[in-house]
Amino acid sequence: LPLATQQLIVLARALVRRPRILILDEVTAALDFNDREIVFALIERLAREGCLILFISHRMDEVLRLSHRITILRGGRVVETRDRAGATPEMLLARMAPEIISERHHA
Repeated sequence: LPLATQQLIVLARALVRRPRILILDEVTAALDFNDREIVFALIERLAREGCLILFISHRMDEVLRLSHRITILRGGRVVETRDRAGATPEMLLARMAPEIISERHHA
């Protein structure tokens, strides 16, 4: 099966157990736009139903769409935990990888 289909099957298997806590690590990396939207709708529904979801992603648009609280890691260490309100992709990236932002300003 294609990787995207495998990802969706793994997610479906996890959901059969009706978890109260769900950890999703880069779950959308291999998915196209339509499959991502399906997964997003599912995550949003589970959250409304009280499931705690730990969503790990490098895609800032996904983080900002799905998160209520954001924890930023750099080098395996917590840099900051904050509410989503007021967060921007640029601010998150600056906290995750300040050297990239520094390089952009010096280029």
